[in-house]
Amino acid sequence: IKTFEILEKNVARDKNTVYINGIDYPNVDVNTVKIVKSKDDFINYVKDKNGIYWIGSPDVEANRHYDKETFEDLGDFFARDKNYIYYFEKPLKFVDKASFKKLSDSYISDKNGIYYLDYGKLLNSEAKDVQNAFIKLEGADIPTFKAFGYGYSKDKNRAYCKYKEFKGVDVSSFTVVLEDEGV
Repeated sequence: IKTFEILEKNVARDKNTVYINGIDYPNVDVNTVKIVKSKDDFINYVKDKNGIYWIGSPDVEANRHYDKETFEDLGDFFARDKNYIYYFEKPLKFVDKASFKKLSDSYISDKNGIYYLDYGKLLNSEAKDVQNAFIKLEGADIPTFKAFGYGYSKDKNRAYCKYKEFKGVDVSSFTVVLEDEGV
């Protein structure tokens, strides 16, 4: 107890162990641990001399693929370093990192297009293949694209449900009314 120290919010250490949310993380180095905060002030990662750790599992090994110097947590399981944008620790090799934007829980964009995150594909994939879980909205107009939530979106030319175009919809008047968390 003499060496127990709270580093911040849910992260603490003593002379032997780092604790996150009250659970010991034996793989994290006690002497070099640093907190990595997300843009929205959450703690999803810590780093030490060996690498960066996602705090979703206490037995996680350091991710040595991240560049420790340029790594940043973008929130909602997205991260960035000088090499890639990552989702759930996996590099999104198709994304242009310089122009990347998170538009909503389900939509991201870069200079090349708008992409919908199909959670069903992600969860049903054996390898959690994030590359194929993001589906490009072909022909989407990037500057006018707007995500409403619940998988609904539109641009100046089309309205979408997830990644599929609604046919026969008056795009100019299309909107989503959220009532009691329903659509």
